[in-house]
Amino acid sequence: PYDNQSGVLLDTLECQALRLFCATAAALLLGMSRTVNPDVCAVVLATALTAHLFFILKLFRHFLRNIRRSIADSVVAAHMQGMVAGWLAKCMFKWEARVRQKQAHVSYREDVDAIEVAAAPEEADREIQDHEQHFVACGLADCLVHAVAECKVDRLSVRFLEYIGRTTFALNTERLQREVAVRMQQPAWVRRSLHSQTASLKSSVSLRSFDSASFQVGMLAGDFQGALNEACLSCPREHLEQAFHDFMVSKGAGALGDFHLNPRERMLKNFENGKMAAPLPVMIPLERKFQKPAE
Repeated sequence: PYDNQSGVLLDTLECQALRLFCATAAALLLGMSRTVNPDVCAVVLATALTAHLFFILKLFRHFLRNIRRSIADSVVAAHMQGMVAGWLAKCMFKWEARVRQKQAHVSYREDVDAIEVAAAPEEADREIQDHEQHFVACGLADCLVHAVAECKVDRLSVRFLEYIGRTTFALNTERLQREVAVRMQQPAWVRRSLHSQTASLKSSVSLRSFDSASFQVGMLAGDFQGALNEACLSCPREHLEQAFHDFMVSKGAGALGDFHLNPRERMLKNFENGKMAAPLPVMIPLERKFQKPAE
């Protein structure tokens, strides 16, 4: 029913709905069986109906929260296209911005090549919640599972997590900077990179992966897990291997091993080396002669 960028939101709601359904069925069974006092049955049924009412209000609150988020994203999208949003949309964006200041932010520290989860600068004393750390950890784990199990890459460097972090922020640099611009009430403008071709977009992303300006603004923990889908989880094997190969060459690892070869050339080289290699000797075990047992 709405964009689920937090990953476990729908699973949690389904689990709560199933528990509520089972508890209500038990309450109805107890009330209809007439095995206890009618007043007790009435209290149990009223409690079940009250729990249903609170659960419906909770769903309604989730719907309103995601509607507010969609309106705020539309304000940023309009700013990226050089248009000005309406008064009501701007009010919803300010409301969403105040809510985001109270949530954990994920940033990439280029000096130590680390992905950091910390509170917003406005809420420095706030403690990081477990579910916010869960979003980041599960997002990175899903990327590793996608690379090993689904893409079946033949090698996985320790620099792969660095590639994921840099690429995720490079792909969302424009949107994060526009959010700050809308919050600061700066005039809207259109960048040429928005209308460029796919090749120039790929080159701009690879360049922004090593630009310090791409890591000045952090993003929410839930947004980070959703952004990993575009950076890694939705990429096929050929694209992921080629993008990671270009990343390693840009870092200067082209002279190490065969990183100067793209994945296809490396596969052909390994295939040719395998055909030209001398065959290994085959050890044929000798037949054992068993003595006939004495009668």
